[in-house]
Amino acid sequence: FETFSRNFRMAEFWALTIILFAFALLIAELIERAEAKVEYYAGARQ
Repeated sequence: FETFSRNFRMAEFWALTIILFAFALLIAELIERAEAKVEYYAGARQ
């Protein structure tokens, strides 16, 4: 475990964490927009 923690680069870990977080937010935004479009078309159909 000691060698693992010594080889483990904290900066890269945080960069990866931030990138994953931003990616998750982007996906959530895209899903929200897609849902809004579906709701709009569903409302227009009735």
